[in-house]
Amino acid sequence: MTDEEYDEQVIAQFEDFFLGNVDPESVACIVMEPVQGEGGFVVPSKRFVTYVRDFCTKHGIVFVADEIQAGFARTGKLFAIEHFGVEPDLMTVSKSLAAGFPLSGVVGKAEMIDSCGPGSLGGTYSGSPISCAAALAVIDIIKEENLNERAEKIGAAIEARARLNGKKNLISSATSDGWARWQRSNSLNAKKQKHRMQHGQALSLNMPMNTVCCS
Repeated sequence: MTDEEYDEQVIAQFEDFFLGNVDPESVACIVMEPVQGEGGFVVPSKRFVTYVRDFCTKHGIVFVADEIQAGFARTGKLFAIEHFGVEPDLMTVSKSLAAGFPLSGVVGKAEMIDSCGPGSLGGTYSGSPISCAAALAVIDIIKEENLNERAEKIGAAIEARARLNGKKNLISSATSDGWARWQRSNSLNAKKQKHRMQHGQALSLNMPMNTVCCS
């Protein structure tokens, strides 16, 4: 099956779901990970993401990009959704946002964020001064240490080594093109480098991009 045929199949399944299960006009939002994380690190095609974005616009559905795992320089862009050329209505952020400190957030269009009245938004970790300071430092380090570019280099180095060693099955067609090579390189996370198998078919690599040599 070609990539184009697969896109057609997935889009048809998406349409069938709404035809047979739920009226699009009754759906408040669609949440999509630009890179599916714990489901096996699946990277959707630009065509599919664009289709979902257009579907949401057509039916008045809020399109939410879940950047909790893929955001903050993990894919060579500050946010993974940037690779697809679409603009979400809202984005959820956390994890690398504050380098391990408890902090999460919602980023969105002004007309949505500003529509919430005073006191109507809250969260378990909202307002932590230390976490907010850590998040500001993370953003500065991503810029100053060029971590998006380092993600590119690390991804290329890992793929090149895998191919050199003849591990053809290590790099799948879904994850070998460009930015998707380093989906799980972990920006600014202080935990030790490690690897683990996910779902028996995906190798997860976690490494601080500002300490790993990739020359």
